Amino acid sequence: MKLKNLSLIVGSIALALTAAGSSVNAQTVANKPLVIAQNPKPAPAPRNQPNPQSQGIQLSKPQRDKIEEIRTNARQKIEKIFTEQQRRQVKAGLEAGQSPQQVFASVKFTPDQQKQIREVMQSSQAQIEAQLTPAQKQQLEQIRKQMVQRSLQQQR
Repeated sequence: MKLKNLSLIVGSIALALTAAGSSVNAQTVANKPLVIAQNPKPAPAPRNQPNPQSQGIQLSKPQRDKIEEIRTNARQKIEKIFTEQQRRQVKAGLEAGQSPQQVFASVKFTPDQQKQIREVMQSSQAQIEAQLTPAQKQQLEQIRKQMVQRSLQQQR
């Protein structure tokens, strides 16, 4: 159970790393198609629940399966980058009720760790996008543009 929680933590952190305009959040709901969408809120929706505010891209089952495999591999790679002290810090922060974004912001990563995490996220992002059709890629680009616009409006 601890490893699963760490995996979810790392997934949340990975999502936070790419939230600046290039993240893809895949959420699976039983008996519903998987949706890839930008999350306009700072805290992501729980992994197995839909985000009613998100606009999504419909994925086929093979696409969902491959994307889940890519995300799992990325989480595993990121977990290996963390030090034991960082793992304990993340666990303590979440147990204290902090959001994953707050916890992530409080963890001090070395420049090398930041670079490694960024590389893993960029690689997994490219792999995920390679699974999309041209029409789905176009939808994703539209969602990204909307996210940038919302972000700029919130900064005003």
